[in-house]
Amino acid sequence: LIDDLVNKMPEQRKQIYILSRNEGLSNGEIAERLHTSIRNVESQLSLALKEIRNAIFAFILALLSFYPVTPRSFCIVILTTNCLFISRSGWFI
Repeated sequence: LIDDLVNKMPEQRKQIYILSRNEGLSNGEIAERLHTSIRNVESQLSLALKEIRNAIFAFILALLSFYPVTPRSFCIVILTTNCLFISRSGWFI
């Protein structure tokens, strides 16, 4: 899922994400290597992570639509901005 998302990103965003996450470079190192500003690196990385978070959230919601809520349900906190609460009586976004 994540590899497919990364491959569909605009080229610069994809490069920045890969250099950050796969090669472990700092934002400054990425900016220097790609001849861009640190602010641009931060912005592109933020957009890449937002895309990934949203896709994972949508994927989990799709999975949950196939499974009924059981009495053993619990709270799931997905990432930082999207919260999905599953209670004994149903699920809430």
